[in-house]
Amino acid sequence: MTAGKSTIGHQLARELRWSFVDIDERIEKKFGLPVSRIFEELGEKAFREAESREIARCSKLNHRVIALGGGALLDPANLRSVRSSGLLIHLKITARTVLTRAARQRGRRPLLKGLSKKEAQARIRDLLKARQKSYRAANLSISTDELTPPQIVAALLRRKLLVQCCRGPANKIASSYETHSRRARRP
Repeated sequence: MTAGKSTIGHQLARELRWSFVDIDERIEKKFGLPVSRIFEELGEKAFREAESREIARCSKLNHRVIALGGGALLDPANLRSVRSSGLLIHLKITARTVLTRAARQRGRRPLLKGLSKKEAQARIRDLLKARQKSYRAANLSISTDELTPPQIVAALLRRKLLVQCCRGPANKIASSYETHSRRARRP
């Protein structure tokens, strides 16, 4: 939620010369609706089920940077799938930054829809707290609050673990609210 997973994931994939997959975009394409409308019309449960199917499917792909939604890792099966198939990168963001960025994206954040500013602040803090344990499972973590997307990508590319993952026999990358990196097998 506003950490920059799609922007950063796309840029990281380009630098690695890999493909980029955004799980939310795949779900939107499948349903023919934006995420916010899927939540409204079909409910969060339908979205999460579709999300789990897409994560399972994409975790089997090679040479991919996969952007995951912030709540994706709350499902233990998703976390296992991501961790077993690649490098998980957490794009850290503060509640204050989430609120500021989300305010610019009115209507696109279904978990904040219809909330006052004070309610949205509380909801964001609750979401971050609930997701904290899964985010700690990340192999790499980087704060996105004060950095631009190119700075974040450059910092990630300097990380030894990312370099090792990309050179190894099995390397992929993905990202969640936070970025999840998937190991891919080199041809």
